[in-house]
Amino acid sequence: MPGSRRQIYEGLVALNEEMFPKVCGRCGQVFHSVDDYLHKTRRLFHCSGLRRYEEPSLSFLGLYRNCRCGSTLLAMFQDRRDESEVGMRRRTRFQAVLDQLVEAGWDRSIAREEVEKILAGQKSTLLELFLAR
Repeated sequence: MPGSRRQIYEGLVALNEEMFPKVCGRCGQVFHSVDDYLHKTRRLFHCSGLRRYEEPSLSFLGLYRNCRCGSTLLAMFQDRRDESEVGMRRRTRFQAVLDQLVEAGWDRSIAREEVEKILAGQKSTLLELFLAR
């Protein structure tokens, strides 16, 4: 894989590694992405499972779901406005990947949409084709 494509790939991997995989502490089920987490778990019976957490330097959303074994799990999703060191590092990586894709000829809005798909655990056919060249 040529240098710039490798950097883009490594940037995408680094962004996704910060959230997943998640593992159920009770049965060991592994959730590799947001999509995997949503498909392999069930909504809580009595509520949506969404809860917002805010602290002075950090804001995030928690999504509680039930594993197939019955254990309640929590996936944390950082607010894009996270000003902590981790949040700043994550935004810097995201921006670097976008800049590299634009330098490679991508439209910025399309690049953003495709990188956001990856971060949401979805498939990006455009990025897969691009990285495979």
